[in-house]
Amino acid sequence: MTRPAGRGPAWFGAWLAVGAAFTLSFLGALSIGLFVSGIGVMLLLVAFRNRDYEPCSANGFQRLAPGQQSVSCGGWDPHPLLYLGIGVTAAGVLAYVAASRARP
Repeated sequence: MTRPAGRGPAWFGAWLAVGAAFTLSFLGALSIGLFVSGIGVMLLLVAFRNRDYEPCSANGFQRLAPGQQSVSCGGWDPHPLLYLGIGVTAAGVLAYVAASRARP
């Protein structure tokens, strides 16, 4: 005796896998905004930590102000990280809002 197409343990397993993948993708879509916002916040934190960035002179010599004993230069320019952090954080917030409005 043969089974009709679309029935049996193999088809049950296949539909179980499809349902699990759909559920994971739905839950992932809801949390992607929070994940992306976390990356954006980290970029903003690095930009904040480097806010006192001072580029080194091109010729390699630094002038000391009267009373100064040492000079410091270098670090990361915070502006690209700031702009990227603002953009990524905004994208994460918008993705979260869009996903939360799409829920029934």
